[in-house]
Amino acid sequence: QGLHISSAEQPVASLAPINASRLPFTVFELSNDSKQDITVAGIVVQASKPKEKTVIAGVALISDLGLQVGPVEQLDSRQMATIGGEFVIPAGMTQTYVVAANMADCSYPCQDNATEVAVGVVGVKTSATTTGELPIIGARHIFNADLKIGRVIVTSLSAGNSNLGFANRKDVLFSKLHFTNDGNEDLILRALRFRYSGSASYRDISNVRFRVGDQTFPGVWSSDGVYVTAALTDVPVSGDALLEVSLLADVSSSVSYGQTMEFDMDDASDAYFVGQIYGYAIQPTVAGTPSVRPWLKGTTFTSS
Repeated sequence: QGLHISSAEQPVASLAPINASRLPFTVFELSNDSKQDITVAGIVVQASKPKEKTVIAGVALISDLGLQVGPVEQLDSRQMATIGGEFVIPAGMTQTYVVAANMADCSYPCQDNATEVAVGVVGVKTSATTTGELPIIGARHIFNADLKIGRVIVTSLSAGNSNLGFANRKDVLFSKLHFTNDGNEDLILRALRFRYSGSASYRDISNVRFRVGDQTFPGVWSSDGVYVTAALTDVPVSGDALLEVSLLADVSSSVSYGQTMEFDMDDASDAYFVGQIYGYAIQPTVAGTPSVRPWLKGTTFTSS
């Protein structure tokens, strides 16, 4: 008894255009046939080697609910990465995951244009006994530098006064973003994810919500209190439209003087946009010069 990994129904091979996000490559199942929960410390993946340059900007693990598990990771010199962070497979349960990739930009003419690309599972990091045949390799997509999918530009706006006094701890505006559709497709926004950092406990931050245009969606904390995610009901963003997104929350009075709170977007794929012509997820571009990680840094709030 222990953890069993197996192949599932794989994606159909297709084009992999530049700047596509969350492109699914390999689908697999993890089955816990023991009577105890099993902790997984990461899924080891490996990509096929391109001709000259890396065409994959990063790889990530996606749950069967379409939510990203852990951060996006970059491939090393062996074209390998460990994705998913730490997560748990409950006793007696089977869960399905997708290995997805964010495709890199590529100046034309691109040496890797028309190159076949694959990203497969080659290992599971866990202390539990693991069975199953590896590697599991799913779709082999064709990298394409000619297909021009949609484009989104994001601008981070000031969240206001970053000194959080004891009298104004309801409806705290932690982040405000403008997403502009700057491409050739109508889009939908399906999910948003922020990483929390700061010296104050995430348990002291409640009623986290995302105001997306004129709608409000609840934020859901990950079990470790690292991420807040909002699954949206396909918010449309038509051509040339601007969509305002705000993250708000209430802060407990138990947060002491000098403690800090901050919400960042680690990666471009934390804003999950999908084009309505070609159907690809699209990586937003930051207006100005973004940092490497966090990709979009939020305002640091200090309790005063």
